[in-house]
Amino acid sequence: MPIERPACATLEAEVQNLMDWQLDQLWKEREFLCLAFSCGILQPRLGNLLRTYMPARTALVVQRIRSYTPSHCSNEDIEMLAHALISLGFEFGFIRPAILRQNRQQTRHLARRAAKLLSRSLLTR
Repeated sequence: MPIERPACATLEAEVQNLMDWQLDQLWKEREFLCLAFSCGILQPRLGNLLRTYMPARTALVVQRIRSYTPSHCSNEDIEMLAHALISLGFEFGFIRPAILRQNRQQTRHLARRAAKLLSRSLLTR
């Protein structure tokens, strides 16, 4: 699944763009994810399928942000930013609105604030 959003001018804007993409995708996939996770707990083979879900998204995010990062940033830092972005996106885009029934607009606002902090972490190193 490619990221079908145009690239942004800055790292901060791109990280926010990627967070928004993640939130939108997770919301579209919420019914599948609810079923998959509830079944995955009981059926290990389905758990193996779910194990590939996060790394695939992480690779897409790494590819998008690599060109924005300053030269002093290591590949490990870029990958960690991607993992953090995906994990927080999952929390704010699926767990909170779909499972905990929290307000989607509030969780989106929190996710965007988190994305801003994540992008700054690479810029201020």
